[in-house]
Amino acid sequence: MINTRYSMRPGLRLAAVVLTSLISSTAWSHAAHNEDRRASIDPLPNALKGVTVQLVETLGAQLVIDNKTAKPLVILANDGKPFLRVSSAGVDANVRHQTWLDSYLPGGLPHRKTIDGEGDKPDWRMVRKTSHWGWFDERLKVENAKGDSWRIPVRYGDVDAVISGKFVAALANGLWQSSWQSAPKLPKGVSILLIPGQPFGLMLSNSSRQTVEVLDDQKQPFLRLNAKGTFANTHSALWQKTAVQSSLRQAQAQAWQKISATPRYTWVEPRTLPAAGASTKAVQRWNITLLIDGKATVLNGQSRWVKAPKRDTAPTTTQYQ
Repeated sequence: MINTRYSMRPGLRLAAVVLTSLISSTAWSHAAHNEDRRASIDPLPNALKGVTVQLVETLGAQLVIDNKTAKPLVILANDGKPFLRVSSAGVDANVRHQTWLDSYLPGGLPHRKTIDGEGDKPDWRMVRKTSHWGWFDERLKVENAKGDSWRIPVRYGDVDAVISGKFVAALANGLWQSSWQSAPKLPKGVSILLIPGQPFGLMLSNSSRQTVEVLDDQKQPFLRLNAKGTFANTHSALWQKTAVQSSLRQAQAQAWQKISATPRYTWVEPRTLPAAGASTKAVQRWNITLLIDGKATVLNGQSRWVKAPKRDTAPTTTQYQ
């Protein structure tokens, strides 16, 4: 969910891409394979009616909020001060709070500092015009847990509530690690990165003047990125399966819907995860087809089963709707 007007200046965009590349190539095991427990989420309290929360594994355990109501949902840090605010009007960040920077990417944003100001009054800056946002909360990490549960206090309108969950035993003994068979050869301005997870994700960017489409299993476009932004084909089964926003999973009357003004999108790609029962002794092949101005480019990937160094789990997805 890395998409913001306030923070993503050119230098910061580069830092984010570099960090993602490093995580993708070298640090996948540290994201989800050094503990024998993982975070799960409890049903939301009735006080948060109208809000959707998902707990997903991308670069790490990530909470994704969707609040289409006009009532602001404010996320509080450990010190009880607000650092995020989500509503139908958009997403605001308190740029004076360190947790805003720490939660933007796993490990925080390097070489970035909060904005100074007088007193403790929040300095709210809009970072997204839509009603959803995802962040990497340190309270979801097993090593930061106090006991077998986690909790994140929030304020919904004028009501205090809590998003909570537990740390449960992880049962798997390894994971599927995905990689490209060879580095994708793409036109200047078009890039695609693998994001660790089970399944892995893809982050596609297109700063060129060309139109880039991603084909689904039926060889029909389900994503389109061009100079006007990012569009989703809501009639595609793959889009309905992978869309983070529950409201966009239903097919719309007009298939193509604009989901972002920026030609950049990250999604969980189920094709990187072999079918259930696939042999863990053999390399599993997969491919993704892009149409670049109508010309097909096939990206070939592979997944290998890697045993965990101790009893552990591959990342899983838990959600409440």
